[in-house]
Parts: sequence; C-alpha cells; structure tokens
Amino acid sequence: MDDSPQNIQLVDSHLKDEEYRISFSQSGYDAIDKVRKNSFDLILMDIMMPGLDGLETCRRIHELPEHHDIPVIFLTAKIDKESIVQGLEAGAVDYIVKPFHGAELLARIRTHLALKTYREQLEAINVDLNKEILRGIEMEEKLRESQQEIVRINRQPYKKATEDSLTGLLNRQKMMDFIEYEYERASRTKKGFSIVLTDIDFFKKVNDTYGHDCGDVVLKGVADTILAQGRKQDQVARWGGEEFLLLLPDTDGRGAYTLAEKIRKK
Repeated sequence: MDDSPQNIQLVDSHLKDEEYRISFSQSGYDAIDKVRKNSFDLILMDIMMPGLDGLETCRRIHELPEHHDIPVIFLTAKIDKESIVQGLEAGAVDYIVKPFHGAELLARIRTHLALKTYREQLEAINVDLNKEILRGIEMEEKLRESQQEIVRINRQPYKKATEDSLTGLLNRQKMMDFIEYEYERASRTKKGFSIVLTDIDFFKKVNDTYGHDCGDVVLKGVADTILAQGRKQDQVARWGGEEFLLLLPDTDGRGAYTLAEKIRKK
C-alpha cells in the first residue's frame, strides 16, 4: 500500500522474480476492502498516506476477526523513534526505512513469512499435541530463534547508523542512500533534483579561539538554521567536519540557488 505509483513500481521490480502473488492499493480504504475479500500472508504499507494513514489502516485491519494476525511491515521515510514506536504499537511486526535496498526488503519478507508459517504449523500441531510433541518442540524452537533475530535487528542502534550524533542530521552514508534513491526516481520520472554543498567559513578560528565545545554549539546552530529553511521533502546531512549537504528533490538550479542564498543570509 503506497500512494506513489513510482514506489509501487520499485517494490514490484524487486518482488516480481520471487513468484509472489501481489496486489496493490493506493489508499487505506481500498487496502482494507481488499483484505476483507482476500486472504493475504503479508502486507507492505507506507505510513504517510493521504486520507487514512498507514497507522490507522494497520489498526483497522487487525481489528478484523479473520485478519488480526496478518504481519504488516511498514515501508517509510520516517526514521524518528516516535514514528517507529507508533508503528509497532499499531500492530506492525517490522519497519524498513526508505530508500531501502532490495536485498533487505526480500530478506525481511522471507523472515516474516517464515514466522507466519511456523505459527500456523504450531497451531495445527497443538490440535493433536500428544501425537506430535517432538515436532511441536522443534518448530517452537525455530520460532523462538526467528523472534530473537528480529528483536536483535530492531535493538541495534539505528540512529547511530543513520544520523550524525552531534547535529541530528543524516550522516554521510545515509545521505548517499537517499542520493542513489533520488537518482533512480529521477531517471524514471524525468524530473531533476539538486544538491547544495556548504561549509562554515573560518570555522577553524572558532575552535582555536573559543574551544571545541563552542564549535559544537556553532555546528548545531548552523544545522538547525539549515533545517528551518528547507522543505519537508528536502534531506540534510552533515557531510564533513563543518560541511553540510542538502538534497533537493524536484528542484532545478535556480531553485537551489535561491534556497542556498536564503540559508547563507540567515
């Protein structure tokens, strides 16, 4: 479920060779209607949707008596801890941050389909537990190991892997992922994007004169100023020591220049 046809096409390009039967929805209401009429093993869902967002859609699907255990994985560009917690509380079993790698998407899908299979098999075994006790123990162990693996993945220091610890901006590695994603999207849609690279003049003098603690305050202040001038869809990273990089989707050179001047004056 995603309101963007481009995102649906991208996911489909990764899944079409895996022999999955796939259905698409571009709204929460349509997704709920399809779940009522069909039997699904897993749902991939965007959080930010017009009308009925992904969080509410997930809650409503799990309120349906026959579909309360469908695993839902959120595909989302929202990487703040609060959004992740809200998604898990809404009933999602996992989340994947956009832009994502195809290998990660397929690996998590396989893991949760396997978990669903193990749960269903355990339920069948419990009907005749006395005859199948050994098989039940083996499957329960597999389920426990799979769940521990998911917990281990989700407990990894996610922000450390994607954000600059001082400024809270994206780090260089995560920004490269966004640039690659934007390049692929621009190649399909034929819409351009711009990149702005900026640094703080004479920053070494700040550190030498007032100390590195003061320099950290300056870096954080500049980062906050840059964020305040951009749009929601713009991405900002700390590129180096006192360097910052902005990724501006659907923006030409004139628009990038205008924003750069706005930031410089601030």
